[in-house]
Amino acid sequence: MAYCRTHWIRMAFMIPLPRIAVLAFFLFLAVPEALQAGDADWIALDEGLSLAVFRETPGSPYVLSVLRIDPARYELELLSAAERGRNPMSLRDWCGTFQLAAAINASMYLEDGRKSTGYMRNFDHVNNPRVNASFGAFLVFHPERPDLPAVQMVDREQEGWEGLIGRYRTVVQNYRLITLGGRNAWSPPSDDRKFQTAAIGMDADGRILFILSREPRSVHDFANRLLALPLAIRNAMYVEGGQDAGLFIARFPPEMRGREDLSLFEDRLGKDATPSVPNVIGIRKILR
Repeated sequence: MAYCRTHWIRMAFMIPLPRIAVLAFFLFLAVPEALQAGDADWIALDEGLSLAVFRETPGSPYVLSVLRIDPARYELELLSAAERGRNPMSLRDWCGTFQLAAAINASMYLEDGRKSTGYMRNFDHVNNPRVNASFGAFLVFHPERPDLPAVQMVDREQEGWEGLIGRYRTVVQNYRLITLGGRNAWSPPSDDRKFQTAAIGMDADGRILFILSREPRSVHDFANRLLALPLAIRNAMYVEGGQDAGLFIARFPPEMRGREDLSLFEDRLGKDATPSVPNVIGIRKILR
């Protein structure tokens, strides 16, 4: 996490309304009973894009949200302030500026406010050339050959991982959260530190999962929670914790307005209150 700061995570939605181009909303308490722990009720946002929200217990204000992305319908894009010659921006502004359908933190970052804590490369731009010895996962996309999967999450326990990440034009390294074998990669905590957490995973069908937990918990417990949910999660990486962790969904179909299965409230904090982050992974619909 950026400087290990722990505050409330903000998860915002933008929905077109009459005479208002864009409004930001927060997803808070009124998650339907069908979306409590152990259930999976996926809401289709678009072909290849769906959302599920899990509540720890009935009436709990804490929710865990999962955006599931089909890489055959949506492509990933790594955007960094250093590469684009910009200042860090909120996830909302990254989406608006670059016409992304959604965005999540790409990684934690160093004190310079730009460089990722792990290896990060996007085509010819190298944000951080050093493979972090403590980090065990790489998210790779933009393959150099058409016979390779569009997206993979490479585990450093895999044989030949170095050659594999070299076959992709975009590589982002982070802490391993869940191993390729479906094992919790984090030891039980030795203290009581708890964070709200953003993560990226992949399921057994090769779909990408953007994950945000609003409940502060240890990373070990967070990984166990993911493994217990009906996500068919195969592996995952931790991308951010504390105030900077977020998931922003920018585009909802017009028919989503007024749905009774989500409760949306206007952001009372205002646009400038959302944290600015230097590196994000966004999604953009593939045009056929």
